[in-house]
Amino acid sequence: GSLRPRFELEKDDWRDRAVFRKKINDIQSVSVEYPKLRNKSFKLNRTENGYDVQPFYNISVPINRPVSEGDVEAFLMGFEELIAENFANNFKKQDSVINTIPFAVFKVTDKNGKERQAAIFARESLDKSGMVRSETIERYWAAVSDENTKDFMVVQHRVFEKVLWAYEYLFERPS
Repeated sequence: GSLRPRFELEKDDWRDRAVFRKKINDIQSVSVEYPKLRNKSFKLNRTENGYDVQPFYNISVPINRPVSEGDVEAFLMGFEELIAENFANNFKKQDSVINTIPFAVFKVTDKNGKERQAAIFARESLDKSGMVRSETIERYWAAVSDENTKDFMVVQHRVFEKVLWAYEYLFERPS
C-alpha cells in the first residue's frame, strides 16, 4: 500500500529549518544591526587574543571598557541552533514585508568566510477580525539568505531572544 495520499508533504516540510547552526569555534564574526535602535547595534570579531566589539554605526559612541569574554561566548552560543517555526516561501505579501524596516539584521561569518544573513521583521498577532491582539511580538518574519539559498520563514521571539543582545551587554560592568 501507499502512504502518499495520507502524508502528502510540501518540499519545504522536508527541509532543515535552521536559521543559524554554528558552533562557537566556527564563528569568525557576527554583526547585529537594529535599524531603529542604532546605538544598540554592534560588530563582533574574533581576534588572536579574544574578541573585538565595535559599534555598528560610526555615529555611536564606542564603549571603552574591557570586553567580557564570558558574555561574548554566551551570546555566540545562541547561534548553535536557531530554528524557525516553519517556511513561508509561498507567503504572497513577502515583498511588502521585506520592503519595510527590519527589527534586526544578523550576519554570521564562519572561519571559512561563508556568510549567512537573517533579517527579522515584527509580525503582529491578529485576532479573527484582523485587529492587533497585543503589543507583544511573539513571532517575526525572517528573510534568510546565504550563497546557496534564500528563504522566507516564521521565527519565534522566545527562540531568537537569546541573540537579541545590545552593544553594551558585551562589556564588563562598570564598578
